[in-house]
Amino acid sequence: MFNEVLMDNDFKDIVIISHYIITRVVKRKFRDEDNNIIKNKFGYYKESLLSNIRKLKNNELIWDEELGWFKEINSEKEMFADYEYEYDY
Repeated sequence: MFNEVLMDNDFKDIVIISHYIITRVVKRKFRDEDNNIIKNKFGYYKESLLSNIRKLKNNELIWDEELGWFKEINSEKEMFADYEYEYDY
């Protein structure tokens, strides 16, 4: 998988996106966005990696040099503003 991804993408971008995905999954205690337990962790990671690469290329994810992380997009913040998690961080 990484050999294919590296053909069209920068190594640094892949590492940053991987850290972004892994951090979020661990915070959610290995649950997806719908609060379901992630059974196929490799499959989830692969799809998340490819999806976030597309978002980065389409400028849906924007890197903030000052923060050293992705800028939050207002529509995403608004979409999850009312969401209450059923588990602790």
